[in-house]
This record gives sequence, structure tokens and C-alpha cells, in this order.
Amino acid sequence: MEWALKIEMEQRVLSWWQVQAGKYGFRLEQDKKSNYPVFQSSAYQWNALPEKDRKAGYSSLDLTGKISVTNIKLFQGLLKGGIGKSKAFGCGLVMIQRSFV
Repeated sequence: MEWALKIEMEQRVLSWWQVQAGKYGFRLEQDKKSNYPVFQSSAYQWNALPEKDRKAGYSSLDLTGKISVTNIKLFQGLLKGGIGKSKAFGCGLVMIQRSFV
């Protein structure tokens, strides 16, 4: 059951990440052997906000992957403004490292 939940979460995160790619001018690189995006999520955490409400909070996770920029102007907006709905809580920061492969 635990693996089924991890697979489901990974698929949902991948779908979200692909939508963001379209909005922010990049595409996910594909692995040449599996033809699956070079992508991994880790450190999922639910961050409760008890001062707001019993159910209030936000999710955070770390994403690692390989992308190619397709629209520089849109991508610059991502770098300047972050990504996702929880930016006010310090989430949505993006660190880009150039690949020399």
C-alpha cells in the first residue's frame, strides 16, 4: 500500500510539474532509455498552520530534475517570482544549475 501511495503522489507531482513547464517556458528532459522525465520528488511534508484552523496548512516537497528552457521571458518570471501557491511561506524557490552533459 505504501508503494501505491508513493507512485500516486509521484504521478500527481509530475502532472503538476508538467503544467508549470507550460506556464513558465521550459520542458522536462526525457531519459533516453525509459523515455520517462528525468525527475524526482522527495522530502514531502505537510506544514500545519494551527493558528489559522485545524485543517489549515500547506504541502511542500523538493523537486529535482533536468529541464530545457523553451521561452526565456517566461522562465525569467519563474526565477524572479518562484513557483506554486505557498511562496508566502518560503516555498517555491527555484535553484538552477547548468548541466554540461
